[in-house]
Order: sequence, then C-alpha cells, then structure tokens
Amino acid sequence: MDLYKSLCKNLIAIDNELRSKDQVLHKIAAMAATCPLLKNFDAQTLYDKLLEREELHSTGIGHEIALPHCSLEKLEDFVIGLLVVPAGVDFQAIDKKPVKLFVVIFAPKDKRNEHISYLARISQILQSKETVDELINEKNPVALYDIFFKHIAVREESFQQEIENTLFHVFVQIEDKFEDILQIFSELPESHTSVLDANNPGYYLHSVPLFASFWNENETGFNKIIIGVIPKKLANDVLRQVKAVINNLKNKDGILVITNDVTYFMGSLSK
Repeated sequence: MDLYKSLCKNLIAIDNELRSKDQVLHKIAAMAATCPLLKNFDAQTLYDKLLEREELHSTGIGHEIALPHCSLEKLEDFVIGLLVVPAGVDFQAIDKKPVKLFVVIFAPKDKRNEHISYLARISQILQSKETVDELINEKNPVALYDIFFKHIAVREESFQQEIENTLFHVFVQIEDKFEDILQIFSELPESHTSVLDANNPGYYLHSVPLFASFWNENETGFNKIIIGVIPKKLANDVLRQVKAVINNLKNKDGILVITNDVTYFMGSLSK
C-alpha cells in the first residue's frame, strides 16, 4: 500500500469561505472530479456518494478532523485528498467541535480491506496533534501537499519495517465480555482477525457412557475463540486492554489468552 501514490494534487485545497457541511462536500466533489482516476465520475455523483456515507454516520472523528470517504464501482485505484477550512465547519463530529481538517478517500468498491487499512493508516498519522496543527496552520496549498506527503512517507517507511507479528488466541466464555474484547482487535490497523464458534467439553462427551453423569447435552454455554495476527509492537497494548477487561471480573474464569510469535505470515482475511 502506497498512500503517497494515491494523493491527487487537484484534491488539495485551503478554503476559508466554506460555512456548512454541504458546502464542504460539494467543494470536495468538485475538486475530486478533476482528478485523473476520477475522470469517469461527475461532481454530482461524487457528492451523492459522499453524502450517502455521511448519512450513515458523520465521519468527523473529533479533534478538528474528518475523514470523508466512499466506495465507487469501476474505480481502478484509491484517490486521496486534503481540504483545510481554517475557520472550521460544523460537521456533526463526535466531539461536537468544528472540523478544520478533512482528509478524503475515494476507494474502489471491490477493495474493502484496503479501504479499511487506508482509513486506519491515515488515522494513525493524524494522531499527532503537531501534525494536525501543522496542516491546519499552513497557508499555501502547495506546501500543504508537501507536508502531508512527508508525513505519509515517514509513516509508510515505518510500516514497512514492521515485519514481526504476534498470534493471539482469546477464548471467551463470558458473553457480555465478548464484544469488548473483539472491539480491541477490530480497531487495530493491519490486523487479521477471525472468530470461531466453540463448545464446552460436555457438548461432545455427554453421549459417552463413561462421562454421562458429568455432562448433559444442554451444557453448551457461550464459547467463542478470537484469533488475531497483529504487529508485534502492538501486542503489549492489546494484552493490557484485554487484562483490563478480565480484571473487571469478580471471577477470573471464562477468558483465556494465549500468544505466540509468528515465524511465517502470508495472505489476508476479509473484515
């Protein structure tokens, strides 16, 4: 994944005249329609797709940032852009504060996994307040492009060096804690996670005469196994978050965590 190759210079702008969410979306769509990869899409279509996504839930993630994005049929590759509105616009962000920085992604419909990865990677870049302030305070669109390109390139170089992974197996028998733990893995960038259904031993042994008095066929209970491959540098943080979930339990039974270093890794899983 090369984020910097997806940057479209025609989709980089600073505009302090925008006053509403609708104006921002129209501005983005008009600029995007001039990008080479989006030449087969008119501005109205792009606006409609962005609006359709916003109507599901605002892409304003807080801290003056929004990540407007949408998927398009027959789009060959990703297109990324940047719009700064120094005065800020009400974008119904989760923290209710005006948004000044808009990072835009137009994604191919058939590349959902990469779309999620793009969002996660850009979110990581924008976690730095210094980076966000540098972008918001820039007055020159050309320099704005260079600054964003620089931060993307640094992040991509860092990511390419992350070759070690950790394999997690988390066995969950407590239903009301399952979603909390799964959320930890689902929010990780570049993670590969799957969930398996399982059963208690009694489910299999109730019909064996030797064990008939210990289990019955109704003792299936709640059993899920979360299997995740994540970058090794994130493993300690994941363990810390899972431990926080476990430590909230009066009885520690019902959740089991196993980790292993990954010696070989190839392929990907759909989200």
